[in-house]
Amino acid sequence: MSDKFLQFWSNLQAREQMTIVIGSTLVIATALFLLFSGLWEVRTSLIQERTELIEEREWMQEQVVLTEQLTNNCRESQFLALGNSELLELLASRNQLVLANFRESLINNGTTYSMSVESNDGNSILSFIHQSACQGFGLANVQINIGDSESSYSGQVEFSHEG
Repeated sequence: MSDKFLQFWSNLQAREQMTIVIGSTLVIATALFLLFSGLWEVRTSLIQERTELIEEREWMQEQVVLTEQLTNNCRESQFLALGNSELLELLASRNQLVLANFRESLINNGTTYSMSVESNDGNSILSFIHQSACQGFGLANVQINIGDSESSYSGQVEFSHEG
């Protein structure tokens, strides 16, 4: 087989041999490029995801101090004699939150309160949720997002309350 190949190769002119060598080199280079470009994209996305996860872990470690401060001291708290809507608005203002889209809905035997909140401090949103829980509200849903600047937080909070 190799003898036939060598005979075929020797029968070709130098120009034809050069064309075959260059073409083969280009085909191999293209195949390698296609193989490694996909791997490079995966590597880049994994590095980016790793960076985001490290940032999230660092943020969570910063929140440890707050969670230690939020030990359940609800037994010491007194229930305020206000309507539920007024109570949530009072707690929001105590935590320096800006309330928006406040909605109250009756569902089955309870009431659901949903609202958007904004703050310069993410911890004040967590403190608001804690204080609301101490007043008998159950947290149904929460989503906190970092705003355009590092010192801006916005969130969507939903509480349920029976009775």
